[in-house]
Amino acid sequence: MAELPSSARVVVIGGGAVGVSALYYRGIDIEMCNMDDLKNLYPFHETHDLAGRLYDPNDGDIDLAQLTQAMAKGARDLSAKIIRFCPVEGVERENGEWVLTTPKGRIKADIVVNTARYRAQKLARMFIPFGGREFPMMTMSHQYLLTDEIPELAEWSIENNQKLPLLRDVDSSYYLRQEKNDLKLGPDDLERLEWYMEGAMARVPMLSKVGISKVINGPIPYTPDGNGLIGPMPGVPNAFEACVFTFGIVQAGGAGKVLAEWVVEGQTEWDMWANDPRRFTGFVDQDYTNQKGMEIYGYEYAMHFPHHEWPAGRDKKLSPIHDRIVELGGVMGAANGWERANWFAQSGDDTSHEATQTWDRNGPWLQRIQQECHAVRDAAGILDLPGFSRYRLSGKGARDWLDQQTASNVPKTGRIGLAYFTDKRGRVVT
Repeated sequence: MAELPSSARVVVIGGGAVGVSALYYRGIDIEMCNMDDLKNLYPFHETHDLAGRLYDPNDGDIDLAQLTQAMAKGARDLSAKIIRFCPVEGVERENGEWVLTTPKGRIKADIVVNTARYRAQKLARMFIPFGGREFPMMTMSHQYLLTDEIPELAEWSIENNQKLPLLRDVDSSYYLRQEKNDLKLGPDDLERLEWYMEGAMARVPMLSKVGISKVINGPIPYTPDGNGLIGPMPGVPNAFEACVFTFGIVQAGGAGKVLAEWVVEGQTEWDMWANDPRRFTGFVDQDYTNQKGMEIYGYEYAMHFPHHEWPAGRDKKLSPIHDRIVELGGVMGAANGWERANWFAQSGDDTSHEATQTWDRNGPWLQRIQQECHAVRDAAGILDLPGFSRYRLSGKGARDWLDQQTASNVPKTGRIGLAYFTDKRGRVVT
């Protein structure tokens, strides 16, 4: 095993671009190896400018068509009925049941689940009259190329009785995978294809000796934060969502588990707020969704620095004193659409995009936050918290009721306190 310098250029083989420590923490058997090991694993690629690589020995791929048929058979064996070529044309609510209109007749159901992939937005709009909302989704084109058959690759696969591991170059932002005896190249931008092709051919020279047999282009859906939608359909009774999966086959097993728990038990074993459809509130219009979706896609393999604010889709919700905050030097961030100051800069401070690209807690904001804390301690400050919800609770027994909902006591009149709400299992609700 070889340790990598902080400036190393690393190609990830057989896995995604996730920090090594995070992978270890999640129980994934990831390896960080030297050049000799790298050449043994992938003998066809150039390593002269690399310092090392990450390798996932358990990574693989599967024939999606065969997997789909196998899952369909399993469902039928358990008495499920699958009706093909039967699009939903309308939705009604009768006597507490859902009634779906299709070309093959009306179907009644107690519970419905939107799993319509890149057509999920169209289906979701049918539920707006019953409390639904405009669906937070946009769709982009994703493409990949298939090469002609490569005799050298076929010979190696037969001799070693295996396929090449998937190669992912996160600097150039493409993946290269063996299909049968050809290679599949997945770039991020078809209009700038030449740049990706040149990088891939320099990394794996045998690519330059073969032609392209197919260019495949299809839809890929995104939510504003890149995570899928799994859970109750906001505002709609007995309706759920399990869709907009950017990496569908990867997420399918876990999505099925938590969706079943939601439907049957009303709650999940895991904290699923990152995928809960209710995380997107009313400010998420189509303009915001488009901007954030394209931003997420463009930064798919970028470093996600902890203090970095993504610039797209801003200024959606402004507090009454927003302009005054900006005049005072507020360097703004966003929380659930609300613009609020992360810190207050002074003349000469570095407020550039690059200044936030750091792993350290210390940045150009450090001195100003210290000054702000001292000012609030010794004099006074501006309290601007637009990212929080406020509720007025009244009526007989309101205090006692609220006291029973939290894991701590409601503070006395004139005092404030932090209260945690819990679910039926005693877990803190986010």
